[in-house]
Amino acid sequence: MDIATNQLNGIPWVVIDPLPGGTRFYRISLVSTGESLGDLSQLQNQVFTAGEGFNTIQYAPDGNLAFIVWRGNQLLYRQRNPAGNWLEETISGGGGLFQENSSREDWHFQPGAALLFDSASRANVFKIEGAQVVHYFRGGSGQWTVKARLSAPDLNGGIAFLRAAIGTGNKLHLGLIGVGDTPAIVYGTDLSGNWQWSRVTNIAAYPRYYLPPSYAARYFSLAVDAENAAHIAFTPEFRIHWTTSGHARPYSELHYTSNRGGAWSFNKVYSPPNDDSGDAGLGYSIAIGKNNQPVIAHWYVERGNGGSAQESYLYLAQFNNGIWSRSLVLKTPDGYVAGDGEKGAGFAPYLRVDEAGHPHILFSDHASEHFTLGQNEYAGQIRHTWHDGSKWNTRTVLQQQSPMLNQVIYPAFAISGNEMVVTGLLRATLWNETDYPRTVRSNYRFMFLDRQRIQ
Repeated sequence: MDIATNQLNGIPWVVIDPLPGGTRFYRISLVSTGESLGDLSQLQNQVFTAGEGFNTIQYAPDGNLAFIVWRGNQLLYRQRNPAGNWLEETISGGGGLFQENSSREDWHFQPGAALLFDSASRANVFKIEGAQVVHYFRGGSGQWTVKARLSAPDLNGGIAFLRAAIGTGNKLHLGLIGVGDTPAIVYGTDLSGNWQWSRVTNIAAYPRYYLPPSYAARYFSLAVDAENAAHIAFTPEFRIHWTTSGHARPYSELHYTSNRGGAWSFNKVYSPPNDDSGDAGLGYSIAIGKNNQPVIAHWYVERGNGGSAQESYLYLAQFNNGIWSRSLVLKTPDGYVAGDGEKGAGFAPYLRVDEAGHPHILFSDHASEHFTLGQNEYAGQIRHTWHDGSKWNTRTVLQQQSPMLNQVIYPAFAISGNEMVVTGLLRATLWNETDYPRTVRSNYRFMFLDRQRIQ
């Protein structure tokens, strides 16, 4: 029987036998991982996640697995059929090139993109191109064509974030956030046969620039229900209160909106309960669960008087009769601990719902350490938790040590039956602790973990 599958990448690999007792014998066997196309994990600082990872890896209805990724300035499409055979195609150019020794958030330099399969297993890719979204379509011959160039209003001349979903009848849906400090959230759909756009709301004081670049948060998420109604989770504002001693006290809330009733209606899902220091809107993912109702996996971090992270939690919020209720999923990291001691888990969650309606969440652990110029926070490892109908089950998919050195950017996954495939961006960092905001030198490697069994 298969116990575990792992792509060997120089990181220690721990395997736990699920069957106790008796005398057991083991062997390691090689499986196809698409390396005949070239191992993307070996191309340091050349291969990057498209956008924030949402909908960048998918199983098609016909059983094909595919993902999109930036290699250099080319947007690539890799697909594996059920027999295990891979193909690679170039969708487009238009990407950027990694700049070493840059103090900016290096994983953000590539344009956002998303991959969707329709009911006939045809691939659709949406990519940000300046102030437009380009819709690429893969025909039966494997040729990529531009199906549409979409221009939406109220984006201030550019697009910072893109989210995409496909609904009943292969209807397409896009959520966009424009550029600037107070951008609009814009929604578009071809539900009527032509693309129609609406401004959902505006965001205040966004994004949060002061954060050290060890963070790769997910601030915006879109899901579509069985009636092609859109559901959006968003952060309405990032507030920073400065103490008399010069410490930044961040505050954010998690909000929700939907056009299910015909017009956009808004609800607050959660806000920091104690004071004006805490983050409820620093990372979340929305999906459609049982009874066609939205569910949100979200991370909450409680902060102290000086703004430093004290503890963090992973929650699942569920919507019933117009009211959001939350339940704690997890709060303990799996050994990912820096100088401040144990902090928590659940950073940058990615929520998917399986065929049985059970939620699966992929996330990172949270760590921090104080230095002369304040606290550094880190997010690393890849962990998976899922609800089997009676309880949560949690495992570590990728183990890391030394949070200051090792982080993970935008873990993403696809599930089919009891099989899961995971991608992400590994980051190895050297920090300059004499500067604030802190400058860093990082190296990045793309990661593909194939055929992770869900027991």
